[in-house]
Amino acid sequence: MPLLTKSKFSAVILSLIAVLTFSIMGVFLNLLASMLILNRANPAVHPSWQTLSLENLFIPTGIIVVLLIILTVIGAIWIYKYFGERYYGKRGALHWSFFGFILAVLVKLPTWILADRLWLLKYTWLAVSPFVAFFLARRITRI
Repeated sequence: MPLLTKSKFSAVILSLIAVLTFSIMGVFLNLLASMLILNRANPAVHPSWQTLSLENLFIPTGIIVVLLIILTVIGAIWIYKYFGERYYGKRGALHWSFFGFILAVLVKLPTWILADRLWLLKYTWLAVSPFVAFFLARRITRI
């Protein structure tokens, strides 16, 4: 049995691909934006390492890991229930990685290009972004 045929395990793997791509791209875009805004090579991070303790490191990391697991489970349920065989396999993995990449960029765009007073447009953009990302990824991977 191939690894990415339609199954619950494959849905979890594909969902994890999308969530990790989205998360890594989001971190990269945040660091890139802060470096471009500050016009220096080091990101806008608190420079003092004396305040770093295990509690300050493990609690946020644990919260992020729990959120990533929750997002992966929700994505896996959606992928397994609502998407057919063509969204699995190598091409499906490529589709879900493009989806995470495009979604990360689309989520950041309103913050970069829209003024704060256009909050309704920003939140509408955020609500529509997953659908746009899905169809753009589908178009790119030709599923």
